[in-house]
Amino acid sequence: MTATDSLERTGGDEEIWPPDSARPWWDKLRERVRPEAVVTFLVVAACVAFTFKELQPSQLFKNTTPAGGDMGAHVWLPDYVKRALLPHLQLTGWTPDWYDGFPVLTFYFPLPIVSIALLSYVIPYAIAFKLVTVLGLLTLPIAAWAFGRLAGLRFPVPAVLAAATLPYLFGREFTIYGGNIASTMAGEFSFSISLSFALVFLGLVFRGLDTGRHRASAAVLLACTGLCHVLPLIFAVAGAVVAILMSVATTSDWRRLRWGVPVLVTGGALIAFWALPFYWDLPYATNMGYGKITTYVASLFPAHDTWLFVLAGAGVLLSAARYNRIGVFLGIMATLAAVVFVVAPPARLWNARVLPFWFLCLYLLAGVAFAEAGSMVAEMAAARSPAGELKYIGVPIFTALVAFVWVLYPLHYLPFGHTTASGQYDWLGIKSRDTSFVPDWVYWNYSGYQNSGKSRRNEYFALVDEMKRLGADPRYGCGRAMWQYEPELDQMGTPDALMLLPYWTHGCIGSQEGLYYESSATTPYHFLNAAE
Repeated sequence: MTATDSLERTGGDEEIWPPDSARPWWDKLRERVRPEAVVTFLVVAACVAFTFKELQPSQLFKNTTPAGGDMGAHVWLPDYVKRALLPHLQLTGWTPDWYDGFPVLTFYFPLPIVSIALLSYVIPYAIAFKLVTVLGLLTLPIAAWAFGRLAGLRFPVPAVLAAATLPYLFGREFTIYGGNIASTMAGEFSFSISLSFALVFLGLVFRGLDTGRHRASAAVLLACTGLCHVLPLIFAVAGAVVAILMSVATTSDWRRLRWGVPVLVTGGALIAFWALPFYWDLPYATNMGYGKITTYVASLFPAHDTWLFVLAGAGVLLSAARYNRIGVFLGIMATLAAVVFVVAPPARLWNARVLPFWFLCLYLLAGVAFAEAGSMVAEMAAARSPAGELKYIGVPIFTALVAFVWVLYPLHYLPFGHTTASGQYDWLGIKSRDTSFVPDWVYWNYSGYQNSGKSRRNEYFALVDEMKRLGADPRYGCGRAMWQYEPELDQMGTPDALMLLPYWTHGCIGSQEGLYYESSATTPYHFLNAAE
């Protein structure tokens, strides 16, 4: 057989030797898995794993009733949904458990609550509650990566965006507005879940505008965002509008509206079953009259975050210079958040609730600054070395290290660091008295009402047992308890501890005060009575 015959039998190609079947598996794997993908996975996984560790799995999987802030009162709602609504295939209803009765899940967001109730059919209720409440925190690094990846950003930017969420999660610029760990421990777990949905949705918007695909997925994600919390929904819709306008402006293709408008309309239609009754019944909700925060400079630009503003500004400039549309988009969204914070009039929605979006955009822009600056250095190195493209590998690793240091320093976890006799934390000669309260908040919440660290625990459960006895006594029977607020109630687990009377008594003893203040028309009258 001639060489020509051999080539004809193999389709004109030369024979590969050794044959593919004889090559070791690690050789094949190396061809299929790029170093960039490995580094991205490790960076995102490290952010998720570290956050999970700081959320204290030993307490997460302990069957204790979550306490702390508003979270310790939220415990009642999924249990009520499971006890009174789901058996009748209802999502909303009326309950006498709080105030003088109020509509359940009419003015609050159903998806996280119903998820807890459904999961509790499989695992203990308290554990199901804890696991759902940490979902938004654990998924935010993944959502930031997905946002960058779907928006078409090349390595290393998506990995860097994931790393940039770490200092945001552990940040202490605010503690109740939503998005970070502190706010979630205060009860804003629905907000953090919604925020992760919103980021992935915005990534799909950019991908869909480029490809014309993913309309259905984007609409479903938008609906999930809204069913978790209304504020990230507003952020997501505003972001989608900005993305569409940017796309039309840069391409002069008005047909892209044919992708964006149906997504927004369909997403709205998917949540209409809950959103329309919410809107129609809103006049019956109580307006809490939150005072507008007017310390604009101090709130938007806290002095200890100077590094963040410098990096975020560099991220905007580098994005404009290098035609990074996502960096420009984040700059526009940050500006919109700041403007709304300043100009929004006093209304049902507190202007302070815009701050989580402002800081999230800043942290992501800081990540963009790292990625773009590192990419510029790598590109210059690549021009001189054939293997220069591998120098991109250092960018996400370096960014992740910076993010971890920023988080670990107040946590006192850095290697070679120690606390001095004067109470200062010393790391490589840098001293600080700054200490993060985040681990203590997590432990206080997830160790539960049953934890002996609550100094009034025994008094609390003795009171619960007495209320159960009164409810079972035919001379008194079930009813509603009026109680007086005092700061010392926090030593029972939360100042809202007595709101759980209907939880412990299975609805026999209601609480005159409840958590969802806007949901009841009788809220003002209760507080008038409480003041007396």
